Amino acid sequence: MAKKTRYFIGLGSNVGDRSAAFTAAHAALAAHGVVAAFSHVFETAPLGPSTAPYLNAALALDCDLAPEPLLAALLDIERANGRVRGERWAARTLDLDVLLAGDLVLASETLTVPHPRLHERGFVLAPLVCIAGDVRVPPSQRRVIDLYAEWRQRGEGGVALWPGTGAPLPRSSDASRVVPLATF
Repeated sequence: MAKKTRYFIGLGSNVGDRSAAFTAAHAALAAHGVVAAFSHVFETAPLGPSTAPYLNAALALDCDLAPEPLLAALLDIERANGRVRGERWAARTLDLDVLLAGDLVLASETLTVPHPRLHERGFVLAPLVCIAGDVRVPPSQRRVIDLYAEWRQRGEGGVALWPGTGAPLPRSSDASRVVPLATF
């Protein structure tokens, strides 16, 4: 039996019924492993030409797929939810990204893990800190909560808790707690 890897997956959507896209992604990902945690949901300002705000979240998935087959599954889930790849940073019904894959560091033609811009993006860090605050990001071994704190200190903003998703973000290492699965 293959060893399970704890993956952290970023979710984003800014077209159509955004929360329904997250519900569909959660169900589809559960078919590939155990969804161990789901973050609070955040509404965030878009990057690039898109004008509609995004919903963003993160989930922890315990799965025995290798990273590239998991990426293929994520792309299939995006397509099944109406995602059409085109212009970079264009609006999307569903965006799924492999953020972390255990302690793996990988750089292939199709996938880079950890996600290469994880440390720069509040819309990734805010949800991730809810479920993985004390997780160390390879190869630097810096904790997610520390990366999040640095992002906050830069004052970039543009990330707000989506109404009805629970308590505000923790301000210390208690962010490592596992947040119960959100209900949309």
